[in-house]
Amino acid sequence: MRLSEVYLAKALEAGAGSQAADAIREHFQLTNKSIRWVEQTRLKARSIHLDALVEFADRAYRRPVDSLEKNDLVSFYRELMVEGNLTHEDAIRDCVVSVLMSPHFWYRFDIPSSQPGIHPIADISLASRLSYFLWASMPDELLLQDARKGVLREKGMLLGHVKRMIADDRFRGFSVEFGGHWLGFRRFESHNSVDRKRFPNFTSDLRQSMFEEPIRFFMDMARENRSVLDFIFGQHTWIDALLAEHYEVMESEPLEQIGLGDWVRVKLDEKGRGG
Repeated sequence: MRLSEVYLAKALEAGAGSQAADAIREHFQLTNKSIRWVEQTRLKARSIHLDALVEFADRAYRRPVDSLEKNDLVSFYRELMVEGNLTHEDAIRDCVVSVLMSPHFWYRFDIPSSQPGIHPIADISLASRLSYFLWASMPDELLLQDARKGVLREKGMLLGHVKRMIADDRFRGFSVEFGGHWLGFRRFESHNSVDRKRFPNFTSDLRQSMFEEPIRFFMDMARENRSVLDFIFGQHTWIDALLAEHYEVMESEPLEQIGLGDWVRVKLDEKGRGG
C-alpha cells in the first residue's frame, strides 16, 4: 500500500487526471486483496493438506493409521518446517517420501488381535490378503470401506466382493501370477529359444499374443465359473488376429469381428487343441 501511495503521487505529479488516479487506486486495492487472499488460502490449505497426508498414509498402509502414527507424521511435518526451515510444499513432499519408505507400505502385516487362541484375522488384514490374491495389488476403497465397518467377513458381503474383483480388469494380475505359475506359461513372455530364421512367422508380436491367450482363457474360466476339466478338454480358446492366422482358424463367425488388438472367444475343431 505504501507503493501505491508513491506511485499515485508520481502519477499526479506527471499530470494524471482524476480518472487515471481512481484507476490506480482500484488497481492497487485489487492487487492487495488478491495477495491477501492467496496468503489466507495458503494457510487454510495447510490443514487440508495434512488431512490428505494422513488419508494417503491410510491408503499406503492399507489400513487406518493409529493416533500415534498420525501424531508422528504431523510432528515430522512441523519439525521440517521449523527446524529444517523448509517450505510447506517441500515439507509435505518429504512426508510423502517418509510414508513410501515405511515398512508398513513395503510389507503386508496382519494386525494383531487381543483375542486368545485361534481366531479369524481382522477384516482389514483380510481385505489386503484378498486383494493381493485376486489382483496382485492393494485393495480398493470399496473393499476397505466394508473392512473398516467390520462386515467384510459376512458371507454375502465377501462373496459379492470376490465376484466384483474377478470381473475387474485387475483380475489379470491373478491370472498372470497364479495361473501363469500353476500352468507353466509365466516365463513364456521372455522365451527366446525359437529359431527366427527357420520360423520367420514367430515374431515378437505373435509371441506376446501366445502369452496373452492362456491369460484370457484363465480369466474367462474363472469369471464364468467353468469346470476345471476345461483346462484339459475344453474345445475353445481366445484369439486375436495374429493367432487366428497362425492357428489357421478361419471358419468361426466371431473372427469377422477381430480388429487390431481385439480378442474373441472361438470354438476350435477337434485336432487335439483342447485345453
